[in-house]
Amino acid sequence: MVAKEYVEYDRSRGHPSGDGLYYECVLCGGLVSSMTPPENERCPCGNLCKDIGRLGTGIGDNGMRLVRITESEKKRESRTLKLVPRGGQNST
Repeated sequence: MVAKEYVEYDRSRGHPSGDGLYYECVLCGGLVSSMTPPENERCPCGNLCKDIGRLGTGIGDNGMRLVRITESEKKRESRTLKLVPRGGQNST
């Protein structure tokens, strides 16, 4: 399960970026990564667009929201479980 949290930020200081941070288009709900990819990125409706060093929408800064996407604790824990063979660790 994925958790989505909207993050407030000061737009006059630029657009934050980092792992787990995405920009969401207010028109279609599409997500664009905050990290700079090797190629350009757009939301499905084309309103939100990012290329190297620039981010914007066709309807201004109010056309996007900053979102933090995180995995649920349950999913994170399931990835760290270690499987032990029947009969103990050193069964042969």
